[in-house]
Amino acid sequence: MFASFIRILLFIYIIMNILEIRNIHIYNLNASLKIMKDDINRETLETEIHNLAPLLLKNMYTHGIDNEDLMKKFSGYMIQDMGKLLSLKELNDNYHIYENSKIVSDLEIDTESIFKLFENKLTTNRRSSLSLYGGSIQSSLLKNVHNTCAFTCNSQFTFYLFNPKHSQEILGKDLQKIKKWAIKIELMKGDILYIPNEWNYIYKTDESGNLLKTTCDNYFSVFYNFIRG
Repeated sequence: MFASFIRILLFIYIIMNILEIRNIHIYNLNASLKIMKDDINRETLETEIHNLAPLLLKNMYTHGIDNEDLMKKFSGYMIQDMGKLLSLKELNDNYHIYENSKIVSDLEIDTESIFKLFENKLTTNRRSSLSLYGGSIQSSLLKNVHNTCAFTCNSQFTFYLFNPKHSQEILGKDLQKIKKWAIKIELMKGDILYIPNEWNYIYKTDESGNLLKTTCDNYFSVFYNFIRG
């Protein structure tokens, strides 16, 4: 009897995984950027998320992620990055520290205020990282392979988001030439940018800046997203 019960549960879990994988690859052909400024809460966000479109939440993140703010937490903090130790206090120009998760945990950078906007009872695999750039930078072509992917920054970053319908036009192509297919977004200090699953993106900045990234999955997508990520 117990073995039969376990088999039924396993069967249901497999079916739910299949349905979730199918849902992941559904996208809105006509999606455009939705800018939200007022009355932003979990309920209104859930409605917009179901539209499978990118969201820009204005002035929603109020915590400091400047280098100066980080040094107030721990002035002598040493960043572990690519097998090296770098002093946060002595960072000079032209440093590029990409998606460092240890900084977020060590310095207890707030991510809860972002996660609570998007998560639900099935949310798992919450991850966050901070990128620090001392000067101009342009990313490679990246892809969101998580149920939730959100960014905020301390200065100004330009994002180019690509609807999955343009995958054939952009993959393996020159970054400057594919920007014509993109939705261009200016992410300002305190804004939160939500990128739907399966969307590609590029970001750049012409000045020094820090970029906080948060991602999460659900119980039925986590293994699939882990394998393809």
